Amino acid sequence: MGQVISFINMKGGVGKTTLAVNIAYGLAQFHGKNVLIVDTDPQFNATQYLLEGEAYLAHTKDKKKGTLLDIFVPRRPGSVNTITGLAKGTGKAKSLAACSITILDGGSGHGRLDLIPSTLRLMEIENSIRGTEHRLARYLQDKAQWYDYVIIDCPPTIGIFTQAGVLASSKYLVPTQVKVPSVVAFVPVQLAATLHAAVPAVPHIEEVVTSTGFIPVRPVV
Repeated sequence: MGQVISFINMKGGVGKTTLAVNIAYGLAQFHGKNVLIVDTDPQFNATQYLLEGEAYLAHTKDKKKGTLLDIFVPRRPGSVNTITGLAKGTGKAKSLAACSITILDGGSGHGRLDLIPSTLRLMEIENSIRGTEHRLARYLQDKAQWYDYVIIDCPPTIGIFTQAGVLASSKYLVPTQVKVPSVVAFVPVQLAATLHAAVPAVPHIEEVVTSTGFIPVRPVV
């Protein structure tokens, strides 16, 4: 797998999703790269940016398809035990083909852009048990080796979904307005290093990723 880059800032409205989506699209369309964008925000703004409403609803209503939720919560009812009447969980996440949607496909030798869409239902697992934040990293390592770039659009919080994005990444990028609130909002990302260092078997966050850098974004006036 190529580079995995998380777009992070604890402050909303700094252009994070706009940059993530357009950089992903540019890499695919103009540089011939195979790119996967992962929307980890329950508000699913990147998903709405790339998909029309009808296409999104068709995908989510198809029981054979999946969203990011199916990566974090892979267990689904399996066969029913005829004695107990209970269904067994399958314990397996859906395939990448089922959980992703192709946005752009230039054909052989050209770039491709795929999306793992998000869903409001991610809020149901906001307070999941410790360890859930590692599932995205394992899933991408197992199923996304084909991509040159994986772009992860993180929500403006330091919750489980941002942690999952950072742990899955080789680098992170911080879109920042040249304003105090936007710069100060990066402090929780640094605090996350202390958080993860205190968890057994999880390396210090700065050993997991290296900062790609900050992108100053001019505020819209």
